[in-house]
Amino acid sequence: MDLAQQQPLIDQLITLQREADFEELFLRLTAEQSSNTRFLLKMELNRRGADSRRVLDMRSDWPQACRVFEFAGVTRLHAG
Repeated sequence: MDLAQQQPLIDQLITLQREADFEELFLRLTAEQSSNTRFLLKMELNRRGADSRRVLDMRSDWPQACRVFEFAGVTRLHAG
């Protein structure tokens, strides 16, 4: 799977991740994809949503306002 080709779909899925019916939306939007591609898309979404111990500039990926906060001695970036 070429992530560059899937970028519009990934961007769309990122904005929908917080929806209660995300799994249904995901299956509908990826209906024409192979199960392997769906798996890789989910892995990419998980990678982008994972906690990080570094401050990452995600403003280009997340159009919402981002802010840095510290919790338990760990600095994190919060989008939204």
